[in-house]
Amino acid sequence: DPDGKNKRRQRIRRLLAPLITDFVTVSHDLARWLVEEVRIPAGKVRTVYNGVDTHCFSPDGRDSARHSLRIPDGSIAIGTVGRLDPVKNHVGLIRAFSRLASDPRLELYIAGGGPCHSELETESRSLGLTRRVHFLGERDDVPTILRALDVFVLPSLGEGMSNTILEAMATGLPVVATRVGGNPELLCHEVTGLLVEPQSADSLVSALSRYAEDPSLRAAHGRAARTRAESEFGLPRMLNTYDVLYSRHLA
Repeated sequence: DPDGKNKRRQRIRRLLAPLITDFVTVSHDLARWLVEEVRIPAGKVRTVYNGVDTHCFSPDGRDSARHSLRIPDGSIAIGTVGRLDPVKNHVGLIRAFSRLASDPRLELYIAGGGPCHSELETESRSLGLTRRVHFLGERDDVPTILRALDVFVLPSLGEGMSNTILEAMATGLPVVATRVGGNPELLCHEVTGLLVEPQSADSLVSALSRYAEDPSLRAAHGRAARTRAESEFGLPRMLNTYDVLYSRHLA
């Protein structure tokens, strides 16, 4: 409802903008939205990227993680973590995976719960993928799940700032993600992962196929992702940025 959105933007601007010194966003994409759509003065908008715990999320313990998920030896584990919601486009991921299913090494792991669970299981069954698509449900061991994977994929139709991308990068995984929201700010295309167009099955299939066929590419992008997570998105960097912001105002 465009009229409803405009009214909400006007209400935010009228009620909050005069009272707030700084609006902090977690991506430049969200900062752009505040300035261009909500009409917050650009001088009041700051971007501070979320940080990721690179000790909790790390490549260490891969073998035991794969054993805990019962991933067969020689398999290439493609996976995603997140709420099973239409905006995350898991159905598009399952359909793309079905086009790669002729490769017996590939397995798809989907962690998370949500309203689309039954629909996704039905889709998987209809495509004959019951034994190849594994629904892990809601989990409290996400670091272990990520360590067990070979490729992380996020096929969302929309995103703000994806913490799961940061967690996957810190784990040393190559990432396939749609070119939406803040995703292009996190991934370096063809360096730490591959960006694909949203709702483009062909580009998603192509990206996953490249990683499936080229273990050296997976390894190179995974190493670069880990390095970028440590240097650009570690918790100390985020905390220091907030410390500088708060100290400036307290002074």
